[in-house]
Amino acid sequence: LVVEVPVPPRFTKQLEDIVAEEGSQVVLEGVVEGRPTPAISWYRASTALTDSPDFRLEYVDGSVRLTLPEMTEKETGTYTCEATNPAGRAVNSANLSIRVKTLAPKFIKGLENTTVSDGNTIRLIVKASGKPKPNVKW
Repeated sequence: LVVEVPVPPRFTKQLEDIVAEEGSQVVLEGVVEGRPTPAISWYRASTALTDSPDFRLEYVDGSVRLTLPEMTEKETGTYTCEATNPAGRAVNSANLSIRVKTLAPKFIKGLENTTVSDGNTIRLIVKASGKPKPNVKW
């Protein structure tokens, strides 16, 4: 007779906070153990995540991994991995933030030569692009 004593889940490698470049792939990784093998759930804030093109979820030999193929601002936040089995529950979280790529301001529509008679009003229009959005001052 073999009796397997349940062991509550615990994270032996914690998830780590990440600051990622916009557009880059991001991987949150940890290692969990327990007996019987824990079931794994992932959450962003309090919303459960499922395997999809936006989130790849993996759990192999105790290694838990959440991959975001392309980091955007909407993916920022707190991600939580929950491991559960009949003996208990373990939770581990990490914050994911973004370092937004910056682009120097440039005029995509500049001033045009305009002739105006004395006493009349003129409207000058320019368009500028950049990241973050530039402020145009006259």
